Amino acid sequence: MFLEVTEILRCPRAHDESFVVCVADAMDGRQVARGVIGCPVCRAEFAIVEGVVEFGSAAAGRTPEHRAAGPLTAAAAATFLALEGRGGYVLLAGSVVRLARDLAALLPGVHLLCVNGPPDVPRENECSYLASPDVLPLRIATVRGVVLGGECAAEPWLAEGVRVLLGGLRLVAEDERARLLPRVNAHVKLFRVLHRKLVLAHAHVLGSVHVLGGQLDDRRWHGRGEKHELPVRRRLR
Repeated sequence: MFLEVTEILRCPRAHDESFVVCVADAMDGRQVARGVIGCPVCRAEFAIVEGVVEFGSAAAGRTPEHRAAGPLTAAAAATFLALEGRGGYVLLAGSVVRLARDLAALLPGVHLLCVNGPPDVPRENECSYLASPDVLPLRIATVRGVVLGGECAAEPWLAEGVRVLLGGLRLVAEDERARLLPRVNAHVKLFRVLHRKLVLAHAHVLGSVHVLGGQLDDRRWHGRGEKHELPVRRRLR
């Protein structure tokens, strides 16, 4: 785990958000290879083992099984996120952690937070790795983009992705069933990714969700721009 990530972590237990403390027992450059994350509110301690912060075991929580590699590519994810400039964090959760290496090359200067990734994926120096079975262990409004694998494109992970996303920025979900709930108190663009089909949902603060859909491949999407170019509009109930 990148040492500076400590500033945006939160305890996953049910209490008000608070800063956490990192005690590093072994470092590899700026990466904490072994140590402990401690919560000053509930006194919980979470081990950092081989660079991975373990906020709990997947078997004990709601972490879904990983899916095989889906249609989303690193180039498409970078296009959908549409980030400009260096700095900050992008969160990857679930099977899309497989994109971390290529996405890091496309987003220079942006640190990737990889949560609940497949165990067979090689780790990258540009990333921090977290394991959390129930929630995203980050403070509210701390990341510039969120990318969810298909197995995470449902509650509670969609709501958690919105919670940690900075206002007005983008969340990408690799599943056609992904829906942002109308009650979500956020302003976020949700890109749902299917095979050869991309759908954009735009959720307003305390408003309803609208979907704009079109049969587009990655190249045409990048060339044609955003929602005003898409042909179909319907309201989700």
